[in-house]
Amino acid sequence: LKGYAIRKIEAFNDRIYLSRYRRNYWLGTKYYYMDNFNYLPTRDTCLYHMDSNERENLEYVDESPIYDIIYQCQRYVQYCCGLTCCLDEFGGDLHSSSLYREALNLWNTSPTFHSQLHFFP
Repeated sequence: LKGYAIRKIEAFNDRIYLSRYRRNYWLGTKYYYMDNFNYLPTRDTCLYHMDSNERENLEYVDESPIYDIIYQCQRYVQYCCGLTCCLDEFGGDLHSSSLYREALNLWNTSPTFHSQLHFFP
């Protein structure tokens, strides 16, 4: 995302489609749910939190910083995994987990998962 110029984000230019992954990515959390054609409430919505290097020169038109990238995974088949979707080989129901209840976005009908890795001893 880092480039030579500051990228100013508004509702009309917040979505990037990457054909390699066949997935839409929205920069920031302000406008993604207003995309009636590409945002699918029947999918699980994932939130990737960028570090300071990843979000350098990336901001909204009002100059407020953008911290997150939003994308979606197929419900019951995939789960949020970094900036992509990983196959849920075990068929676990993520909707019954505490992660789902904590991350549910109250402003739209699609659940939002924070993408993070957990290591167990």
